[in-house]
Amino acid sequence: MTGLSGCGRKDEYKAQAKLGQPIVRAIEDYHTQTGSYPTSLDALPQKYSGWTYETYTYKNSTNGAEISYTLRYRFGKGGVEYEPNRWIGGDKGHYVLLDVR
Repeated sequence: MTGLSGCGRKDEYKAQAKLGQPIVRAIEDYHTQTGSYPTSLDALPQKYSGWTYETYTYKNSTNGAEISYTLRYRFGKGGVEYEPNRWIGGDKGHYVLLDVR
């Protein structure tokens, strides 16, 4: 995402990102146990409605192709997105990095 800037709904995005942290942990646990990322959230033991998940492959110059993922939750005109290792919230072209712990 480009255009990271201040966003008036930062607290709302941060709260939603915190709700997404257990999903990130479940995805990472799956990866640790199986050596690959799940093909969908349906592969995880708990169901997570409203969240979308997508894996993608990118070329890493040091060791070939790498697989990563994004996790998204949309609400209203905005939403949050997790790209390992960061949460981003935003709408209407205004995005902010979220410090979620």
